This record gives sequence, C-alpha cells and structure tokens, in this order.
Amino acid sequence: MLDFARYVAGLILVLGLLAGFAYILRRGYAQGLLPGFPGQGSVRRMRLVESLMIDPRRRVVIVEVDETEHVVLLGVAGETLLDSRASPPKAPEFEPDMPVSDPASSDGEGVY
Repeated sequence: MLDFARYVAGLILVLGLLAGFAYILRRGYAQGLLPGFPGQGSVRRMRLVESLMIDPRRRVVIVEVDETEHVVLLGVAGETLLDSRASPPKAPEFEPDMPVSDPASSDGEGVY
C-alpha cells in the first residue's frame, strides 16, 4: 500500500510541475529565457496575416515581414513565392467622440 501511495504522490508532483511550467509559459514570464520566446519589449518582425487551403497538399499564406507582404504557395514539393508588395496601411483604431454613460448610473439619464 505504501508503494501505491508513492506512485500517486509522484504522479501528482509531476503533473503539478507540468501545469506550473505551462502556466509560466502562457503568462509570458519565460520571455527571453527560452528560444522561440521573444524578450520583453522586443518587436515581432514577422506575422501570418492569412492562410487558405487550396487542396489537401497545398496552401497559400500571406506573411508580413517588415512592412512587406509576401504571398507564398506551400506544397509537398517546396515553397513558391507568388507575390511581394508593401503592406496596406493599418486602419486607425476607433475612438468614440464622447464617453458613453452607464445606463445603470444613479442619475437615471443613461444612453439606451
């Protein structure tokens, strides 16, 4: 019975360590410590804009690198660059002209 308790305690310990490590990675506390995780304050230069499956073996992706978009065909035989062009300008973020009052406010004059 003592051996069974040791096995269960060891399993709980290992699962707890895995859960703790996953929590640290997801919260971003390991940034800069592990390869593939950029350090704090670093700017990502590359991002996947869109992906489209053509068939089970081929996919077209749009990758943005340093304000340039590349359209790439990915397939079994390799990769093919289809097009490169400057990225379209980013749309400005929407800012309301005036703050919206809370309908549950105490004065009873909220926006409905």
